[in-house]
Amino acid sequence: MSYLTNIRRDGEIRRLKTKCEHASEELEKIDKAIRDWDLTLDEQKDELREWVDSLREYLSQE
Repeated sequence: MSYLTNIRRDGEIRRLKTKCEHASEELEKIDKAIRDWDLTLDEQKDELREWVDSLREYLSQE
């Protein structure tokens, strides 16, 4: 592999690691929210759904 290819590959790996770390943090927040919230209230269910949808959208971006 050429030097530039290695730099690009390493940059991509770093970017993906950062994205995974951020996603992991968001999933931890969701897990905590699920444990803390009383999910019988519709308002909280909607908020959780919006949160999950925004996380899915973030993860689908390149």
